[in-house]
Amino acid sequence: MNVEQFEELLVTFQGIVKEYGSKSKETEQILNEIAKLDSQDMTPEHIAVMRKLGMLPTPAPSSMSLALAAYQEIIKTFGEDSPEAAVAFLNILEVAPPEFLEAADQVVEEMFGMPTSIGVTEDGTPLFSLNDIAEKLDISVDDATKKMFELETITGKKLHYEGQRFSVH
Repeated sequence: MNVEQFEELLVTFQGIVKEYGSKSKETEQILNEIAKLDSQDMTPEHIAVMRKLGMLPTPAPSSMSLALAAYQEIIKTFGEDSPEAAVAFLNILEVAPPEFLEAADQVVEEMFGMPTSIGVTEDGTPLFSLNDIAEKLDISVDDATKKMFELETITGKKLHYEGQRFSVH
């Protein structure tokens, strides 16, 4: 049953329940027809129709989806390279589920080849050599240091650093 037919059937069902009540013979007949729809035939579009008609609750958006939406809006307003976009991106990372962060780390590693960690903080956050970061980004160590402090200023969060060792979140 395609989505349009499914929606028509559900609208008919709602009308029959209103007219005849939930325990009527007419309601039972249409319920039997709905029950013929195998759960394997139920697509996300079918579920969306049920939500649209108020037959299923609409799930609350996740904090991750809200953060992504905010990030997209900030990019439209301020641009991808703006400090506001950097903060919004870091907000995404804060609320992202672990599996998202693991996948993102893998993509970043494949794309940019982060330098090898030279240690960890007390909470297990990897530490990287500022020299290695500067070399990887093809900038001077002074510029890399400035970028790290700019990141601290933009985010309002203190990065962990010991001399030339920084944590990168």
